[in-house]
Amino acid sequence: MIYNSLELRSYLYNLDLATDSSHKLANIIRRKSEQNLPEHAGDAIIRVGKLRTKSKERAPSVGGEIGKRRMRWMIDVCTLWDMEELALLDDQMMRKLLDDGWEKDAVP
Repeated sequence: MIYNSLELRSYLYNLDLATDSSHKLANIIRRKSEQNLPEHAGDAIIRVGKLRTKSKERAPSVGGEIGKRRMRWMIDVCTLWDMEELALLDDQMMRKLLDDGWEKDAVP
């Protein structure tokens, strides 16, 4: 998780930049936030990003009904699947999820 923790840390770094007058407090808040992230959050973010890219390849659309449907489906996947399950997604699982889920308008 070290690599992914560092990735997430870069997003939280903005907290330091946004609070110019209280760097120490911002650092404390950032560390506490990092400690409360689920163990597999970084991997899940990366894998869900890949799944989103693959879903866009299957149903390319900006806006419109297909875009809305794809966004709703991705939200449902992220809501119904555990963080650990999302972190374990590989290419084969993503393909199956798209075949059994997106193509059938369901979240397996």
